[in-house]
Amino acid sequence: MAQQEQVKIRDLFTLEETIAKEYLLDYVGLVDSIFAGKPQIDEGLNHKYIENAPDSAKVCRVRFGGASIFAYREEVEEIAAAAKE
Repeated sequence: MAQQEQVKIRDLFTLEETIAKEYLLDYVGLVDSIFAGKPQIDEGLNHKYIENAPDSAKVCRVRFGGASIFAYREEVEEIAAAAKE
């Protein structure tokens, strides 16, 4: 019985470890997409606190896979444009 429980815990840990690695890789991919000049910019912020912030009109949400960040749109577009040159 103890061995079965040990296997289940090991399997769960492996799953969590895999999810964590994929999540981190999504963030790496997100940054890479910006520096490659191909960021995926959402039209809406979809975050009540960010939407109500004083600078919200200047902010955008950039996504890649399961990762997303908030950044100033001008900076994201500037970096993306420089990558295309």
